[in-house]
Amino acid sequence: MEHGIISLRKSYGFVKANHEIPRGDFAKWKEFRGVCDSLVRAVPEKQGFYLWGFYDQRGLWRNIYVGKAGFSKSGDLKARISEELRDERCFLWRTLRSEAGLLKSGRRLYPRQWKRYEAHWKRSLKKAGTSHIVWVATGLKPRAVKRVEADLIEVLNPRANVQRPAPPSTIQSDTSDILALMRQSIHRNRKGKYRLPSGFVPND
Repeated sequence: MEHGIISLRKSYGFVKANHEIPRGDFAKWKEFRGVCDSLVRAVPEKQGFYLWGFYDQRGLWRNIYVGKAGFSKSGDLKARISEELRDERCFLWRTLRSEAGLLKSGRRLYPRQWKRYEAHWKRSLKKAGTSHIVWVATGLKPRAVKRVEADLIEVLNPRANVQRPAPPSTIQSDTSDILALMRQSIHRNRKGKYRLPSGFVPND
């Protein structure tokens, strides 16, 4: 199985240079979209699972969100991760502003659609603190996907996953393989020691 890790360093570089969140019709949107596309360049157009997280000040990995891609109607890994980085971008600006301040910005950016967008922004802000995204491409059969997803969520206990499906009584062998590859990517990148901008403390 292919696997790898994405550093969001470039995304936070964009945030540092652009304190305002770009909207789809803003001039800076094209530049931000280019940053997102560059981050997923090495991610294959295949099905798989991905894990948002960060390294704490001791270099230990913390889990934030587990997702799946390429199964059923969802896009492949590359498309899905890129889409989430674009559509849930408000979490990046949490390094500069409070959650209340970002929700206020969202209301100003989308005055007509805010009633529909507010819940989405609140969900996106649960990913605040993410500095890396780990991915694993798989060849799972459809019937195994839900069981493996349930395994991953229970084992990793990511804080931003609201839905918690009950896992099977024993861990799936595919789950063990995926976890091993995620851990390889996390450990290999640990020496890079990229941390979030100083002064920012992710939500517990």
